[in-house]
Amino acid sequence: MAGRENIDRTAPSAASLSRRAFIGLGVGAGLAGAGVLTARPSAGQPVKGGTLVHAFRDPINTLDPPVPNSDSLGRLLNSFLDPLVWQPEPGKFVPGLATAWQVTPDATRFTFTLREGVKFHDGTPLNAAAVKATFDRIVDPQLKALLIGQLGPYDGTDVLGDHQLRVRFKEPYPLFLHYLSSVALRPVSPAGVKKWGADFGQNIVGTGPFALTKFTPQEITFERFADYNWAPAFLDHKGPAYLDKLVLRFVAESSTRLIALERGESQLIDFVPDADVKRFRADPKFVVDVIPVPGLPQLLQLNVTKPPLDDKRVRQAIQYAVDQKKLCEVLFFGVRRPGYGVLASSTPGYWKGVEEAYKFSPDKAKAMLDAAGWKMGAGGIREKGGEKLSLLYITTNRAEYTQAGEVVQDMLKQVGIEMKIDAMSNAASLTKYQLNEHHVGRLGEINSDPGVMTYPVHSRNIKGGTQGNRSRFSNPEIDAQLDAAAKEIDQKKRFQMYEALQKTVTEEAFILGTFEQTLINVRSKNLEGLVYDNLGRFFFHKTWLKA
Repeated sequence: MAGRENIDRTAPSAASLSRRAFIGLGVGAGLAGAGVLTARPSAGQPVKGGTLVHAFRDPINTLDPPVPNSDSLGRLLNSFLDPLVWQPEPGKFVPGLATAWQVTPDATRFTFTLREGVKFHDGTPLNAAAVKATFDRIVDPQLKALLIGQLGPYDGTDVLGDHQLRVRFKEPYPLFLHYLSSVALRPVSPAGVKKWGADFGQNIVGTGPFALTKFTPQEITFERFADYNWAPAFLDHKGPAYLDKLVLRFVAESSTRLIALERGESQLIDFVPDADVKRFRADPKFVVDVIPVPGLPQLLQLNVTKPPLDDKRVRQAIQYAVDQKKLCEVLFFGVRRPGYGVLASSTPGYWKGVEEAYKFSPDKAKAMLDAAGWKMGAGGIREKGGEKLSLLYITTNRAEYTQAGEVVQDMLKQVGIEMKIDAMSNAASLTKYQLNEHHVGRLGEINSDPGVMTYPVHSRNIKGGTQGNRSRFSNPEIDAQLDAAAKEIDQKKRFQMYEALQKTVTEEAFILGTFEQTLINVRSKNLEGLVYDNLGRFFFHKTWLKA
């Protein structure tokens, strides 16, 4: 090793995130817990064999982990790719493909010792060179990885031996272990990347308990990886998976997924409508898993570059005009929590004051609009200088997004604001956002760290980065504070910084919370051993089918 580093053999304090992200995690029949969770204890001895069919909602065009920004893909890939370190609960890191790691006090150097005897699904060995190749590939502009930001200020990886490597950063990056446990940074086979080239996303090669055998846009098949023997200790199951196969079927329509489950054509479905939760809970043949997740709630982003939203008084009036509690009661039958600000309530560092900042008050909204010069006009829509107070909301054409938009639309109309809704494919909406055609945009993100608020707030994400700043809010001072919070190693100070930033975002009123993201899965009662983490990612390794 060239030069001696000052090494701390434990993760930096900033990596020790709060356990709050697990509080109130409703699983099965409303159970709460912490850490990695099962919906209910398995009954009987696990049985080896069988095929699990999972009908899933969101289309998948690539399995290449860092390329799309997709929470759904992350949940599915959790059992097919292994990380260097697992994060079974926020801030708790345990060995994965790495058995040990060392971090310098300034969090700019991370040295890892890899587990020996691990191989990829194609039979090639996992070694330091493969990990380096994975990271270098992510930052290669040709890959166009939307999750490149998870590597932070990456400066390169040094191969110190066949099973030892050092990852370098240009600046302190205390969140590296956090993102290292995510799906995007998990090692993939360099031989597989070379063999498949541009088609690697349809021929992914990892080290997880299941290996890809078939990929089409309609159906993806994984088979048990017989050589798998490096599962994390917290799963309490050594050796290969119990299931022979996992078949993932793309079924866009909720009603069709429900029918597939009830007919026994599928044993697991996702994104179950809230209206169906009660009846499935009452049916002994099924188990309902309700998982509120941390990160960004479903946000409506008010475009500050487009009149009339360039006037903070108008943005604040919108905040007062929307009743999030009523929205959740009307649309989600009380299953989901209201979202008020830029962070979900289960996210470490959440500022609870946001819940009181704009208490529902149509009268205050009307008064602010009056003060801003918008007077009531024909048809109950306000006018100013001959222009109507009219907004265009561009969103993805998911039912829950458009329906939430319609509830907000009705609430805004009560105070004299017209909001038109244009729903389209996700790809089309992203194009519209980049062309700045919207007054109101939408964003949601699952993440257990408060730094996720950078996505919709930092100016670098207006046209680059995650492209998540659809409010187009730009303030160099706020950018600097976000950058400083991301580098801060002291956990307590870091959370205080994010709380202060949430107060500023709330005051500027360019983020309107609607509802907190909640995953609702239903499975057959004979599906045992299914495990989730706090982000709702599946662990299929110890899952089995009871006769």
